[in-house]
Amino acid sequence: MGSGRASLIVLATIFYSPLLFGQVYQWVDEKGKTHFSDTPPPASYQSMEVEIRTSAPDTSTPPSTPSVENILRGYTQRRQQKKQQQAEQKQKQASMQRQCASLRERLRYYDGYRHRRTNYKGSTYYLSDTEIKQEKQQIEEAIRKHCRS
Repeated sequence: MGSGRASLIVLATIFYSPLLFGQVYQWVDEKGKTHFSDTPPPASYQSMEVEIRTSAPDTSTPPSTPSVENILRGYTQRRQQKKQQQAEQKQKQASMQRQCASLRERLRYYDGYRHRRTNYKGSTYYLSDTEIKQEKQQIEEAIRKHCRS
């Protein structure tokens, strides 16, 4: 009999608890501190009445906080993207190093030799000193623009 009476008291308390709460007010003071009270704040403060819910939360909608799986999935995706970006960056650097090595090799080619070319008719001709100097300047400019040190 005692346990039935205790259960009845617990049920009554849960059922009538909304009636016990009354109104709750919320306001922020001049220091930025948030206050909650069952009495209205001083007139100089703007207040807002707070709704108190005593029912169980709605479980029909998923929670707004991300699940552990979603957090891990996002972390994994970001990590994979970062690895891919690093691989692309490495590839780009390697390509640039190859191009710079090629430019430097071409520049060495112009030192100390007479250079000949073949025109569209198949005739061979030699580059003048001015033409060699111009080509060297173009290569040096490309090296300055694209290559470090």
